[in-house]
Amino acid sequence: MKPLLPWNMPLQGTSLIEASAGTGKTYTLTTLYLRLLVEQDLAPADILVVTYTTAATAELRERVRGRIQQAIEAGERSVAGTPHEEDGNEEETQLRALAEMSRRRSTETGKPDRLKSALQSFDEAAIFTIHGFCQRTLQENAFESGLAFDAELVKQSEPIERTLAHDLFCRVIAGESPAFVEWLLEGKGRRWQFEPGALYGDLLRSLGADETMPVVPGRPSLDAPTGDEASALTGQVARVVGCLRKWAGVWRESGDRVISVLLGPNDLNGNKYRTKSIETKWRPELDALAAAIKERGEDESVASLPLPDCFEKLTNAGLAAGITKKDGEPPADSAFAAFDDVSAAVSDLARDFDERALWLRHQFVDFARDEAARRRSERHQLFFDDLLSELRRGLEGERGEQLRQLLRARYRFALIDEFQDTDPVQYDVFRQVWHEAASAPDEGARGLVLIGDPKQAIYSFRGADVFTYLSARADAGEAAYGLGTNYRSDPGLIESINGIFAARPEAFQLEEIEFDPVAPRAEAIASFDSAGRPSAGLRVLFADREQMSEATDESLSETSAMAVRYGRTRLMHAMASDVVRLLESGATIDGRSVDPSDIAVLCRRKIELKHARLALEAVGIPCVDRGDADVFESREAWELACVLRAMLRSGDPGTLRSALASGAHGISASALALYRDDSRELGDTSERFAEYGRLWSQHGFSRAFETWRRREGVTARLLGYRDGERRLTNWLHLAELLQYVASERSPSRAGLVSALERAIASETARAVFGSEASLLRLERDDEAVSLVTLHRSKGLEYPIVILPSLWEDASGRGPTESSAAKGETRNPPIRFHDAASGRRTMDLSGHDAYADHVAQGRDEAFSEQLRLLYVGLTRARHQCIVGWGAFKGAHESPLAWLLDQSAVTEGLDRKKAAERRKKWTDGDWRGMWGDLAARVEASGCANGVSVEDASFDPINRWEPPALDTPELDYQAPQRRLGASIRTTSFSALTREGHRTTPLASGPEIEGRDLDANINRDGAMSFEPEEQGATEEAPPDLAAEMDAFPRGAEAGTLLHDVLERVDLADVAAGRVPEEVLRKAAVDRLARNGLDDGYADQVLHVVNSVARTPLRSTPTPFCLGDVKPGQFRPEIEFTLVTPGDESGSGFNPNALADLLMQAPDGSPLRDYAERARGLGFSQLTGFLRGFVDAVFFNGEQYFLVDYKSNHLGNHQADYRGDALVKPMIGHDYVLQYLLYAVALDRHLRERLEGYDYDVHFGGAYYLFLRGFAESHEEGCGVFFDRPPREIIEGMSALMGFDRESRS
Repeated sequence: MKPLLPWNMPLQGTSLIEASAGTGKTYTLTTLYLRLLVEQDLAPADILVVTYTTAATAELRERVRGRIQQAIEAGERSVAGTPHEEDGNEEETQLRALAEMSRRRSTETGKPDRLKSALQSFDEAAIFTIHGFCQRTLQENAFESGLAFDAELVKQSEPIERTLAHDLFCRVIAGESPAFVEWLLEGKGRRWQFEPGALYGDLLRSLGADETMPVVPGRPSLDAPTGDEASALTGQVARVVGCLRKWAGVWRESGDRVISVLLGPNDLNGNKYRTKSIETKWRPELDALAAAIKERGEDESVASLPLPDCFEKLTNAGLAAGITKKDGEPPADSAFAAFDDVSAAVSDLARDFDERALWLRHQFVDFARDEAARRRSERHQLFFDDLLSELRRGLEGERGEQLRQLLRARYRFALIDEFQDTDPVQYDVFRQVWHEAASAPDEGARGLVLIGDPKQAIYSFRGADVFTYLSARADAGEAAYGLGTNYRSDPGLIESINGIFAARPEAFQLEEIEFDPVAPRAEAIASFDSAGRPSAGLRVLFADREQMSEATDESLSETSAMAVRYGRTRLMHAMASDVVRLLESGATIDGRSVDPSDIAVLCRRKIELKHARLALEAVGIPCVDRGDADVFESREAWELACVLRAMLRSGDPGTLRSALASGAHGISASALALYRDDSRELGDTSERFAEYGRLWSQHGFSRAFETWRRREGVTARLLGYRDGERRLTNWLHLAELLQYVASERSPSRAGLVSALERAIASETARAVFGSEASLLRLERDDEAVSLVTLHRSKGLEYPIVILPSLWEDASGRGPTESSAAKGETRNPPIRFHDAASGRRTMDLSGHDAYADHVAQGRDEAFSEQLRLLYVGLTRARHQCIVGWGAFKGAHESPLAWLLDQSAVTEGLDRKKAAERRKKWTDGDWRGMWGDLAARVEASGCANGVSVEDASFDPINRWEPPALDTPELDYQAPQRRLGASIRTTSFSALTREGHRTTPLASGPEIEGRDLDANINRDGAMSFEPEEQGATEEAPPDLAAEMDAFPRGAEAGTLLHDVLERVDLADVAAGRVPEEVLRKAAVDRLARNGLDDGYADQVLHVVNSVARTPLRSTPTPFCLGDVKPGQFRPEIEFTLVTPGDESGSGFNPNALADLLMQAPDGSPLRDYAERARGLGFSQLTGFLRGFVDAVFFNGEQYFLVDYKSNHLGNHQADYRGDALVKPMIGHDYVLQYLLYAVALDRHLRERLEGYDYDVHFGGAYYLFLRGFAESHEEGCGVFFDRPPREIIEGMSALMGFDRESRS
């Protein structure tokens, strides 16, 4: 590979530039772009630039624009005669020369200066992501590509593909024999993982856009499950059933004798045939098998019964293999022949079943590809991967040549960035259009430049294929270039990385991916001052066994592996302590102090980053997750679910306590113990959450959440935690996601909570919240340590990088070569690269070569882990800190494989070398690192590798330095503030009056006034105190309303339904029952209640419409009200200016007024309770909602619906029985306030209004007891307050009646 000189590289033809980390890849690309603009006289729209992410596209666009501007400015300096030293500034020289060429050509041709013109037209620059390029090409060339004009791009393909996997599963498996299906799904066939989830993950996603990917082995010569094939399979099943039934009979007769033979004197291996195992395990298992066979009879499902592990050992072949003596004889008994018969039949059937399972996988692949084609052609739906396959299909179609010519004419040159992340389909597109054109002599000046680094190819799980890159390098031939100077990192770090990867001839386990050491830039100047701490480019913090034993009180031998949990906790904390020492050391970068934002922690897995966060926060280091963690996986997600459930079920003590235990409420376990079911504290909480639930129902989720957050003081409480910013960010993020779903889909309250719970439980359920919308947001981006996954860190750089878990085993899940050969574990489809064809291939398993392909796939995965290691080590500019120790799995890690020089010298393969390293002592491990340090030092670098002991000593929490800020100078306010103004409601007044705990800061609740759901003494019950003999009788409420749900949900439901129906139409029978029932079911669902209560909801609606409110002078019901004379849900606001003397509307003044009511009046009876309310004088506004107001032709009446459960009998809802709850729940005050509001309104609007003439009174309808079939007056409370009381209330509230008359 030739060294690259970007100012001199030939532009025409296909070129490949291999750019190692930090070698100036983007600089090279922008330089080539400038040259194409001027030397080839191209506009930005003529040069295609493709990269692989939207963020990278935006960044690259700005970098290119900036280079154009730099070139223009260099030209201006040249024209102005500004001197520069040509020997010391090649960049300036080249830019001036290019600008001069642009000016000269402009003068010669009369065209605008190409650089200035490019800057002016840069908005038209063709810089795209790969999918953006494909989409634009297909849309603009729909005729040539054959794409439907109305094609829809589906951004969230996963739900559709999962549904497809399920549908195809059902389609493929239909008609198969029950015995085979049971074996496949429940028996030993489970290793085929033939179920929708695995079919989606292992097949659909792995196939991706490459619809021509070869599949091995070939399809078995089977047919659909009909005819001879089905008969043959049925015959095999019958054979197994017969053998098993015969064996069961033999076992029942001879089981005792067989056991005696096994336990008696014989030549069997005592380790394989242990007496205890035979007596306590084998015998019970075989007895159970025989019993299961007998129970199933002749059913073919008998064939799917799993055989115990001991079964094969009891065949004659198994017994012969189990003898110890060379001339020994296996035990003999006629019963063993039955084991032979079963084993042979089951083996033959398993072979046939395996062949059938392989055939099903082939069917699934074929059907999936057919369905993808049908989705595109018939439904015109495209996924992102389809954009690539459709473009390739267009290029290979009948108008393919025309499409290629159109693309070549539009984009004469193509620059492909991050090309190591390509795949076969992508490169096939670029190859057909530009590589083949560049190779043709009659095509004019064309070029394809591929820029990447195979050492950073780490995205195979997204479909990227490093072998495609290697194929492209072969296409480039002699035009393959390399960048050899690292401009990012300090010399000590560069040489250390060189030492690591140069230690092996094939550092990346693939001969085609070479490691060429890079050199530091010649003018490199150290800008990192470690202030006396180790300044090596690579620091290794080594945790030895002796230290760990002392720290954990766990005895460790000199070769035993330390537990993984200690690596993730103890070593993490040691590295966090090292960060504290660094920050307190006075170390500087470019003359300023090192701060947390200079540091990044990189790990492969989210779980490792989680432990890193815990360790850093424990020592006071702020950190921020910049990876791909998901907010639904956070603690706050399930805490929010608890809070929302409490809003829905505010009457359930357990649900309330779960919400209070969340971090948002911050109630400790000891304090929570005080919240007993009958406690006042829990009663207050229940009342508040009922209001939040009502707000949610009436005004939506966002209103309820924000009210809860402000009133409960959530923000301040969360920020008081050590990780408060993270917690608060998560809460707000989750609320935003739920509000998005609430606004887009309008689910019920229970439906929204269910969506949250599903998203917590399943990653696939998160698609409803938007693409990547749930990725964890930054809680801060100031001075905090960055936590990043290794995959996310690619393309980024940090001054100091910490790699705390490179010792972890990176082998991943899945079968090993040995387990695949034995068929012991699951056998998923795997991808590997076929050596003969060089193509990525899918192996569906079920053949002899599967184990070899598994081994090859694991080798390719290990190679990628080596590349991931390279990415992590090359992110740092000044220093990289690695945590190490003999933890479990360290012997198999990629880094250990690279640094084990003894294995290289002795030529040991990876497996044997790992087994030897498993027995290494701490001295051996230190020797490995010491060899690296010696090699780096021998290269002439004295500041390369430092191996240090990890410190487990306690350390004080880090305190950030105080900010040097000037004192604030302010002018004290001169204006005198008046009395506080507040907005309240009936519910807020009564809650404040009976509160036993302080009210949290924040505005008071607004919304519909609540039905009571607790007694004011704190007991969470609505039952009457003395129910007498009625409780002994069965309930007699109509429609079993005694069993209707209680609490805020039920009340909200009934109010919502009654608010939405026309009672006159209901009474007249003009509303079909199915319409009412549908409305009832809908509201039940929205309020989280079972639709089985629909009959009771209909009963309430009909009762309210048809049950008389009175019998004299004439019977009258709400359904009799004429159209337009009934107004449901009326909101009002009363202005209450207050009184400076404090004699305005307050409990004592209210009680004195009510004492003027006649004896026996509910008003007079309520006076004493009113005096104990305790709210302060009201100054401001009082808001409320009257359930309904109606006019009967003579007078105006108030109506309020109550869903309270007062008992199970009609007697609990009649006459004086209602007075007690009216007083006990403060409903007397409620209807007084409503009466004042209606009185004020009528006085303003009704000419000649007179209270005594026009005000009829207030009806309170207790819906559980209000029914046509009940005794007259049941469930109805009525009162008409005296005029003097209403006028007195108005006067207390500041309503000057005289001045308004």
